Amino acid sequence: MTPTGTKDDGPRPVDRPVVRAGIVVAGAAVLSAVAIGAGLVFTEGEPDHPAEEDPHTTAPGCDVVPQEALDALLADAVLESEEHGPLDGGEKTTCSWISTEESDGGSVRVGFSVRFTDNTAKTPVSGEEQIAEDHAALAPSEGEEFSPVEGVTGWIWSGSGPGTAELAYPVENLLVRVSCSGHTDSEPWDPADAQERALRFAERLGENL
Repeated sequence: MTPTGTKDDGPRPVDRPVVRAGIVVAGAAVLSAVAIGAGLVFTEGEPDHPAEEDPHTTAPGCDVVPQEALDALLADAVLESEEHGPLDGGEKTTCSWISTEESDGGSVRVGFSVRFTDNTAKTPVSGEEQIAEDHAALAPSEGEEFSPVEGVTGWIWSGSGPGTAELAYPVENLLVRVSCSGHTDSEPWDPADAQERALRFAERLGENL
């Protein structure tokens, strides 16, 4: 019913940029809600220290992600957040980028988790062994194997949100996790397209690790 004193001019046209921005925000919310690693959360207190045999002695920073990889995935993506801190038995970095481009916007979240050798156990457990267990715990039943670089095997799968793809792969005692979500002309990426974009991103990133 039209309120008194107002004129009903019929349905108003939808402002497409607002629709696109809404998709980006929704996608970012989905990625922020998804854990970047199984059980890999920041901890408080004194950080653990790497052993001499640990190849990666610290979690990489967001600057290790090549700009060309970001440009290829999302137009004009800007760094939205960066966190670096201690992880139980290691270190972790999480980075989030977002793009509100009308034609091809979205968001991407990258996590780097490093595990250090545990020498407190009766039999020492290497950081590489711990990362292998973390990676195996992430593998979903519908996931597929892929190789971002020679000698490295990871898992990729469709995320829970529309136009979302997720992947994870180990590099020695480092676990890399990527979640990306996007749209083209206000339509969420097709699942196959989202995974293909994520794969290309992982390949470019893998060259730097």
